[in-house]
Amino acid sequence: MNDRPRPVCVVRVGGDPDPESDALAAVAGATVRRVDGPDDALAALDDERVDCVVVDPDDAEWDPVALVAALNQRDPGLDAPVVLATTSDLDPYVEADVVGALAAVVRPDDQRALTDAVGEALAASRERAADREDAARYRALVEGAPVPVCALDGDGAIRSANDALAALLELADPDDVVDRNAREFVAADARASAAARLERVIDDRERTPPAQRTLVAADGTEKYALASMQPVTDRGEPAAQVVLHNVTEHKRLEAALREQRDRFSTLFEHLSEPVVATEFDDGGPLVTDVNESFAETFGVDAAAVTGRPLDDLIVPTEDRETAAAFNERARTGERLEVEVRRRTPDGPRDFLLRFAPYDDASGGYAIYIDVTERREWERQLRRQNERLEEVARVVSHDLRNPLNVAAGTADALAADADDEDRDHFERIGRAHDRMAAIVDDMLALARQGQSVSDLGPVALAAMARDAWDTVETADATLDIRTTATVMADESRLRGAFENLFTNAVTHGGADVTVTVGDMPDCPVDERDDGDPRRGGFFVADDGRGVPDEDRERVFDSGYSTGEESTGFGLAIVQSIVEAHGWDVRVTDRLDGESGARFEVTGVEFAGN
Repeated sequence: MNDRPRPVCVVRVGGDPDPESDALAAVAGATVRRVDGPDDALAALDDERVDCVVVDPDDAEWDPVALVAALNQRDPGLDAPVVLATTSDLDPYVEADVVGALAAVVRPDDQRALTDAVGEALAASRERAADREDAARYRALVEGAPVPVCALDGDGAIRSANDALAALLELADPDDVVDRNAREFVAADARASAAARLERVIDDRERTPPAQRTLVAADGTEKYALASMQPVTDRGEPAAQVVLHNVTEHKRLEAALREQRDRFSTLFEHLSEPVVATEFDDGGPLVTDVNESFAETFGVDAAAVTGRPLDDLIVPTEDRETAAAFNERARTGERLEVEVRRRTPDGPRDFLLRFAPYDDASGGYAIYIDVTERREWERQLRRQNERLEEVARVVSHDLRNPLNVAAGTADALAADADDEDRDHFERIGRAHDRMAAIVDDMLALARQGQSVSDLGPVALAAMARDAWDTVETADATLDIRTTATVMADESRLRGAFENLFTNAVTHGGADVTVTVGDMPDCPVDERDDGDPRRGGFFVADDGRGVPDEDRERVFDSGYSTGEESTGFGLAIVQSIVEAHGWDVRVTDRLDGESGARFEVTGVEFAGN
């Protein structure tokens, strides 16, 4: 590879051949090519790369002004500067407006001046070429830069821009940005400071550190950027290079996080449940903040407990080991929900503790939901169920066994008795059967009254049809007007429907029509009589109804208006309903016709 520089070529047009012209080649280090006239000069520029043209027109028959004009037209950037060697007046050049195309004017007989002029012109040409190369490299760098970049002149006009800047300003092409004033894209309240920074860069040639700017894109949207400026030269004039770093998304995320933090702070302060913010150290969670509810519930001063171990404040001594195990799980960033017992000014209370860790697992928020009353209610239910189990045991064994013995004895005696005595034994048998039915109903009542814990979705229509098929309905008709699904114990609920259907057929007649439907699922719905009820379902019949004076007693155990009834059917219905946490009552049909309507309210519908 040849790294030697290319020899400088100087074309000299006109002038007398003179050995002293060799001094031009020696001083300038150039190869001098002499030509006779304009045509040869222009041809020489086509043949090879020419670094300088010396025009020596004195005593020439061709037009030197036309030649200079032609050279300027071919090479307006003065890649090959023109040096005029003449003693003639320059007015023709001025009139032709080509003086600016001349790098220098010297006398042709002053070889030293000519040599110096050519040398200076060549140096200036090389400097311009280097500037153009630098400018080309700069443009390539700017155009390919991934961040928005532009160059501004002293007035703020955009002299150059890249694709990234056009995209930031919501414009299709960099050409849509060039020649517009940067003020157009700067928010009004930031224009004065931006102009002052530009002036400092242009006049004092100082670099400015990054500053945040609010920009207004072409479509009117606000953008945010960090803008830094440094002095550059653009087309020979002082300019400022502006580099922008788009932080719009960062600002939006920052605003969203700030809004979220403010909302969380408000929630933290006003949440009705006690909440504590913690950070872990070697000994366990330390309190960093508590809300007002926490301070009131646990009887602490919010400012005084900051930095103290949480367990020392509220964990009973006997529960320290369990709390330590909880803390170890919480340190791993696990979301936890456990029931715990904690100290309060009112004594130990039960809480559902929910722990939400920070993203970096350095701590988290602990929310304490007081479940003391629920736990006490559960304990009472357990005791109630135990008592009901005892009643069921007594009914099942201590009453049924002697009754079976009595019934068996009466049947044996009846077999050997005469007709008159046999009638008495049959009456005794019917009494035994009724007593057995009462025992069965009492056993059902005791067991159905136990609290319900295993709830699932139950389709009322399908369940009602199943219950209808299991009872003696004679010529009665079932009319289903519901598509609702409720959360219930299906077996227990079927038992309630069986008893309601049996009651309707028994008291409404063999051809009674029984309707099952649902009521609006609304918090409060006022009936015509002003009695509020919640959404639920109903079972209605078109029988003779229930008199007003009997409606308070129909659910009492043993109450009946029929000789064949034990009086426990509706009591069993009520016990099943209440075991679900619902309410039941009997009223008139809403259409004004005769009949009874049993309404069950407070029901939880599946999906609610």
